[in-house]
Amino acid sequence: MSEIVRFSDVDSMLRQLDPDDPVICIRPEVLHARSRCFREGIPGRVLYAMKCNPEPFVLNTLYNAGIENFDTATLSEMENIHAFLPKARCYFHHPVKTRKAILAAYLEHGVRDFVVDHASELAKLQECLGADDYTVHVRIKTPPSESAIHLAAKFGADPESAVDLLRDVARLGRSSGLAFHVGSQCRTPDAYRDAIRLAASVAWAADVRPDYLNVGGGFPVAYPPIPTPALERYFAAIREAFAADGIFAGTELFAEPGRALVGDAVSLIVRVQMRRDDAIYINDGLYGALMDLRLTPGLNPPVLLRRPDGPAPVGDKADLLVYGPTCDALDVLPLPWRLPADVKEGDWIEVGQMGAYATAFATNFNGTRRELRIAVDDPLPAVLAA
Repeated sequence: MSEIVRFSDVDSMLRQLDPDDPVICIRPEVLHARSRCFREGIPGRVLYAMKCNPEPFVLNTLYNAGIENFDTATLSEMENIHAFLPKARCYFHHPVKTRKAILAAYLEHGVRDFVVDHASELAKLQECLGADDYTVHVRIKTPPSESAIHLAAKFGADPESAVDLLRDVARLGRSSGLAFHVGSQCRTPDAYRDAIRLAASVAWAADVRPDYLNVGGGFPVAYPPIPTPALERYFAAIREAFAADGIFAGTELFAEPGRALVGDAVSLIVRVQMRRDDAIYINDGLYGALMDLRLTPGLNPPVLLRRPDGPAPVGDKADLLVYGPTCDALDVLPLPWRLPADVKEGDWIEVGQMGAYATAFATNFNGTRRELRIAVDDPLPAVLAA
């Protein structure tokens, strides 16, 4: 893993580098704090969903903070993990996999946990791996919840089919698990409680006590101004529901946080290239690190104007339309940024809560992807924190 440059604070980096390209600022201490929060809040095994942010420095920091298990959806993700974290454990929790990928995951990456949501996928696993030692987790379709993206529209077996799948896993002599995902940016802790009860009903109907229960991801980041419950309320709902049903006695709990584990730990520095009336043009946009602002409804991260050693902002704040750097007219943020009214060319803006999907979604359309990655030791400014 290549090292990244570390600075004591953002302003000293701006003064030293005077960057014209976007800068990804990773705060290791925030990653450590979030890791501790999940490891203490979840009464079981915490897997990081690495699709959310696959930056090597982020993965290595999480591993050193005690997150040693990784939810990987492709062989490329497994290869990226094991290139510099050979002792990390990978889980193949994508419900649809190729036969070559199943074999490579098992033989080359030591994967022993696989998710299915259809009988054909279970048959595929059996044909590829035979009687070898592995665990099959049956993913259940959950009802819609108050979430930004309802993933069960694409994945998950209906409860009746899940009962049959769980029985089939038991007949094959495999270790078994149940899994679900309540949806991305879930704003209702009770969605986890209801999903655990649904999983319990599937287990009772199948007459199979699962070895594992995976409550998935969906834990939210508090993007303003959307009201978001504290993470402890989600942990409490999970703990209570998990302990309440006897079918889970002896069952090990999994959780797969992604966005909530890394979202607050990364900020993005962009530079204003032009001011035109009530609009600004910046050096990053929807084809770069800001693409998630278009894909996930309602996201509008907090922003902070930075002028190291320059004049302090004056006057009131204004809601400004934000254009990205490409030649595409679609490269405009869906929501305005509220900034000091005197923002001008050359100003930097620090954008908070950029740890989730920013670099993962970024493209090099129009040749604009030239961001710098750094680590910073200063605390996250209060205005940018969740």
